[in-house]
Amino acid sequence: MAKIYNIIELIGDGISREITNESIKLLKVIESFSEYKFNIERLPIGYTCYKKYGSPITNDIIRRCILADGVLLGAVGDPDADNLPSHLRP
Repeated sequence: MAKIYNIIELIGDGISREITNESIKLLKVIESFSEYKFNIERLPIGYTCYKKYGSPITNDIIRRCILADGVLLGAVGDPDADNLPSHLRP
């Protein structure tokens, strides 16, 4: 019987998606050679999250990360966020 792991992929800014995509490729290889399976849920973080929700990370995203078996974090930080108040900068 396969062991299923719930993984949160935090998509941030810049090269974030490229970074996490490589990690997910590795997880797919592991799946093909083992009984492990990975459910991946993509959520925003950083300036990407700020543009969508008005905060660099939300309480719901934090809660989902805590409940997950693992978290893949890409990169955060965008020059467009430099003018935000300090508590809103990724």
